[in-house]
Amino acid sequence: MAISFLHDLSDLYHKNIEPHSITIFLSSTLASQISPSILQKFKHHIFPISPARSQSARKHIEDLIQAIHPDLVFSLFGPCYLQINHCPHLMGICNGWSTHADKLAFSAFSTPFQKIKRHLTNLYLKKHLKHATHWITEAPIAQKGAIKKLKLPPEKIFIIPNEVSIFYKPYLNQAPQLINTSPAKPLNLFIFCSAYPHKNIKILIPTLIALLQKNISQARFHLTLPESSREYQNLFTQIKKYDLENYFINHGPTTPQDGTELYKKMDALLFPSLLETYSVTPLEAITMGIPVLLSNIAAHQDLFTEDLITFFNPLDPEDIANQIIKLIQHPELALIKQIQAKAWLQKILSEKKSRTQAYLELVNQIISPTQPTAAASSPAGLPPDRHLDTTRLSAELQPQNPTADATAIADELYRN
Repeated sequence: MAISFLHDLSDLYHKNIEPHSITIFLSSTLASQISPSILQKFKHHIFPISPARSQSARKHIEDLIQAIHPDLVFSLFGPCYLQINHCPHLMGICNGWSTHADKLAFSAFSTPFQKIKRHLTNLYLKKHLKHATHWITEAPIAQKGAIKKLKLPPEKIFIIPNEVSIFYKPYLNQAPQLINTSPAKPLNLFIFCSAYPHKNIKILIPTLIALLQKNISQARFHLTLPESSREYQNLFTQIKKYDLENYFINHGPTTPQDGTELYKKMDALLFPSLLETYSVTPLEAITMGIPVLLSNIAAHQDLFTEDLITFFNPLDPEDIANQIIKLIQHPELALIKQIQAKAWLQKILSEKKSRTQAYLELVNQIISPTQPTAAASSPAGLPPDRHLDTTRLSAELQPQNPTADATAIADELYRN
């Protein structure tokens, strides 16, 4: 998300922003993934150590902010572990653990100690997430959690939804294709995620075993985990123990630029996560035209319907296996969903401003409150004459009408 934002920001920079009016603070890891030609457009400072782990890094940032004396500080991913008092502070809340984690999410941990540690981490994050004057969330479920759990003022929380990066948008208008599910060909299932316990990759081995017991042997699970991560090591220890190496392929951490090439090699997205807010991964898969198999957590059911994607119980390997088998047996039904999902996404994107534009308009509104903007008037960052009805959203996006046309669903999402 940060990479896409900086790319978009660089495109808008000379059109809408006064020269040298933005200073960017970023990590060395993020800086290594961004073209120097983009960074050179802005004043910027690169930090090799996160302020979350370093008092000296926090002090350095505080000193720089004092020297710059900005009109506003925007922390794209909060918290920033700083108390900023002399100007407005807009903070993004993207960590679902802080706003809407439930019992299902905590089932990702296998021991009481791990759950207690997560609770203590949440308390620490809660303290620092309050150190702002305005906040951005990606979806209503996070906004409600920020009000209830973090006790943040509702009028200071804005919803600006996630979106696919510029690297995926060229594929948005390409027609989806029928996938080849022949037994002679591997069925490449993409588990595109980071190495976090709530991504629930531990369910993959039981899912594979359930498939093999049903004489389905063509599934191949493609992952994007760093080999140094605990999740990778735990999973592949089990893979070797049960002699399942032929069924799992790890591609390592993947940049947004490389993600499109991996998607082209995949037959479907398998996303068994136990906690999300508005993950961009299903949107990427829809953009790339492949079927989406998604955990039926509340955040996903708030955003998608069963005529667009396929839901499964993320704790039930039999259910996951059965949905994979349905995909193999009926790829023509999956294609209908692929077509409708892409039409739905095209409709949504055609009727709202980009995420970066919504960010900039909200920044301007906070700095100059008398100027009306789309971000201020529309909680989803949509054009000011189109408002996302968040009250109706969760009700109307429930899987109650699996035969509904995607365009009709998109129309029902909005009210004039």
